[in-house]
Amino acid sequence: MIPSKEERFSSDTYIDRQNRNQQEQGWKRLLLSLITLALIVSGEYVWIHSADDVFIVIIVALSTLFFLGYGVWVVTHADIVTWQNAAMITAVLSTLAWLVIAILLQFSGGSLSYFIFGVIFSVSTISAFFSYPPALYLGLGLGLVGGILGSVLFMPTEYFADIFKIDILLLLTGLILSFTLQQTLTHWYRAAIKHIYKNYTLNEELGTVALIDATTGLQNEKCFSLSLMKEVAAANRDKSPLHIIVLSVDSLRLYRMTYGHTATVKILRRITRCMRLGLLRPRDFVGHLSSDEFGVILPGTDFEGATQVVKRLERLVLMSCSQIIQTHLAQPVDVRYRILQWNPSLSVQSLENMIGQCRIEFANERAAEEVNLSE
Repeated sequence: MIPSKEERFSSDTYIDRQNRNQQEQGWKRLLLSLITLALIVSGEYVWIHSADDVFIVIIVALSTLFFLGYGVWVVTHADIVTWQNAAMITAVLSTLAWLVIAILLQFSGGSLSYFIFGVIFSVSTISAFFSYPPALYLGLGLGLVGGILGSVLFMPTEYFADIFKIDILLLLTGLILSFTLQQTLTHWYRAAIKHIYKNYTLNEELGTVALIDATTGLQNEKCFSLSLMKEVAAANRDKSPLHIIVLSVDSLRLYRMTYGHTATVKILRRITRCMRLGLLRPRDFVGHLSSDEFGVILPGTDFEGATQVVKRLERLVLMSCSQIIQTHLAQPVDVRYRILQWNPSLSVQSLENMIGQCRIEFANERAAEEVNLSE
């Protein structure tokens, strides 16, 4: 059956899913950036200072990896944490990792390196969290304020003046980047999501239209085949009975040739209402197979039940259409039907072949009757 609008997810759900996907990709980029920065800074520190300081570098690298590893574990294994909370946790942990790197840069006295790497961290944070501003502002705020506090608390006197100036410059640069770059990325991201969602909903609607018969509003032959496939699988799994009714209202062909398409559409819609009224269970399925032929799928129904259903449908069609058709054509409404029984040895293709054979028999019977009338 075609899913209702309630069964499909809303635009808010779709956007939330896309935001989570974007955040997860951003966390990976930020992780890669921080690992790269840690390796570069450690190498620079060893290059400039003596080999005795390698122990400090190892401590810094292990601390950085601990923070990042813990963050990755939280966002990938803690199912109770929403992606919004995971983004906040990741922002805090990535900032702590950056502060460890920043302290190492401050002790090395490399003012230019400190500024360049600070800008790289700011850009990486913005690209990771731009779709969720709370995490973005938390990460940048902790990183910039933490850098200033680190300079005040731990910086050697000979480097303090230069590093503190760099901290202020990084603070201003971070504010400018967070405003301009975040706004630009958000604009393009939202435009892309809107475009993708419109295409998705359009494809959904086209798929739905492709399964609906425009004249009657019933599902068409393609949808009937899909439902038949599903119900055969269910019957095979549950060991339950399944019957199919193929039904034809013969007088429609002559009525169309006499009074045209518009008048026939009104009759078809009457028959459609009869089909819907005659099927009492929600799971029973009716589809419009061709101009005057309908198919009914009755899961969990034995032959006696299927016979009762087809008799009820025939009675409703006659009550609804006989007077109109007899008044215009001066001949009774003729309802033909076949009841097909599924068994585990029959495949979906075999059932479809049997349905096709029923429709051929209907056509042959009509042709034979027309020949008899002409004689």
